[in-house]
Amino acid sequence: MPITLLPGGPYPLTVGPGCVVNITTDLIGPLPPGSRWDLGFFPSATDEVPIWREEQPASSNPQRLLPLMLPQTSSQSNQTVTVPDAETVHVQLTLLDSANVAVDSGSQDVPWNNTIGLGAQQNASEAIATGGGLTLEEHGWLDTIQTWINNTTKLAGRLALQSPAGAILLHPDIGTTNICGSPSDLVGRGTIPLPSFDLANVVVGAQLSVAVAPAGAGLRDGFVQEYSTRVAQLVTLHRTLDGSRLFVSEVLDLVLDSRLWMFANALPEEIGFDITPGFTLNFQFQCSDLRVLP
Repeated sequence: MPITLLPGGPYPLTVGPGCVVNITTDLIGPLPPGSRWDLGFFPSATDEVPIWREEQPASSNPQRLLPLMLPQTSSQSNQTVTVPDAETVHVQLTLLDSANVAVDSGSQDVPWNNTIGLGAQQNASEAIATGGGLTLEEHGWLDTIQTWINNTTKLAGRLALQSPAGAILLHPDIGTTNICGSPSDLVGRGTIPLPSFDLANVVVGAQLSVAVAPAGAGLRDGFVQEYSTRVAQLVTLHRTLDGSRLFVSEVLDLVLDSRLWMFANALPEEIGFDITPGFTLNFQFQCSDLRVLP
């Protein structure tokens, strides 16, 4: 089953109004930018009229979804569909990219419970009445702020450095970084796109190491081993604000056997590379987790 719903807590998987679930896909690699989860809830696998359909942004894999705003009943074509407690509903799961193309899908039969989300609903009601916690409107404000930050940092990296968050993106605490994504062995010439923006995986650099070197490459010992010839040239590519062209913002001529390359300019759109014939360079992104910052 490529896409799967998992429990959102230490209880068996059950869905219903206000419930929280985890969702995961076995799709290899980062999720495409602008992806979203589409969840359709049906009385059975043979029914074509859904009880409810809901979409949420796909920001990570796996991902904990916001409370599902599932109704107990839903009017479809003048016919009311009621779901009793303990009945099983059929859930169709689809991962859509920004062009509304399905890149992965799955389905499950999951037990239904009308009261599973009462705690979340009660908390929201009390927050509205007392002013404590976060109301649905306040959650909307936070979503708007997150969207603004995502768009600013992804579409205008240099402008993002005008904000206080810019210093974190440009020079993150090295203790918040780690390798992320799948490694690639690079030969010849080409480009590598950055993974989609995610607060848990903000790309700030790359781990580089020589996987294969030609005979007689002239390796010199030291604290870090160094080749007498250039192993590779790598560049960061940013896009102009009007989107009309890419330009080279930083150039790295690699002669070391291995090194961590921290980008001088935050969030490039692509990494360009030219590997010297005979060499193979192992490349893996280095990310910072902004969620752990105080």
